[in-house]
Amino acid sequence: MAGRQLRLAGTNPAVRPAVIRLPYNAVRISLDSALGLEDRRTMGAARSWQTRLKQGLQAHWRRRRMAVFAEAIRAAPAASVIDIGGLPELWRLVPRRPKVTLLNLPGSFDQLTEEQRSGFDFIEGSIFEHAEVTVNFDIAFSNSVLEHIGPSDKQSRFAQIVSKAPAYWIQVPSPSFPIEQHCHAALWWQRGDRLREKAMRRWCIRGDEVSARFMRDTRPIYRSTLARLFPDANIASERVCGFEKSLYAFRALDAS
Repeated sequence: MAGRQLRLAGTNPAVRPAVIRLPYNAVRISLDSALGLEDRRTMGAARSWQTRLKQGLQAHWRRRRMAVFAEAIRAAPAASVIDIGGLPELWRLVPRRPKVTLLNLPGSFDQLTEEQRSGFDFIEGSIFEHAEVTVNFDIAFSNSVLEHIGPSDKQSRFAQIVSKAPAYWIQVPSPSFPIEQHCHAALWWQRGDRLREKAMRRWCIRGDEVSARFMRDTRPIYRSTLARLFPDANIASERVCGFEKSLYAFRALDAS
């Protein structure tokens, strides 16, 4: 069976597309899980297998994404990066990573070991509490954060802060992808508000109030939203099996 492709296609012709082959069975097992079609007798084993597969695919995708990021932004190892809402794990996938400072909410770094902290600087707090910090770095970076910022006025404020940096790279999961990438529910953003709320009430009945609260605070970010928030950005998309999986807004460092 032919593989499926992940493709990054942007408005900047200088950025080469990244292509990843994804086995058909990997896609099918994920869809079956999201749609509730697993055989209950094998559900435990399947989930264990799917967890390992998912972790492996995520690492593979992230490694390729970070390579595209470095090329698109022209991020040399000497560049300084402020990662808004990030942790060290993602940057360890970059062979020649720049100098990275991680900004995240209080407590986010408490469980990191000395080894995990090595090579990074840390700032605790909200980006809104450190609104001028981005001017001190070459690149402002954000991976799957904007959808959790809050309503449109906060999103606009976030974009203003990010845009103070000479270059930036903002990634968000695409709401067009058939599997919601936080709660893994099928066609989540294609449902109406009432159906989503009904699903979240069921989660609460099962004792999963955390997931319900998390998804109530998550807002879908569409291509048009990124274009409005970052009018000077290149907008790019990453595709899996023909579906738009992620969106990026980026402005490269000045080549001069």
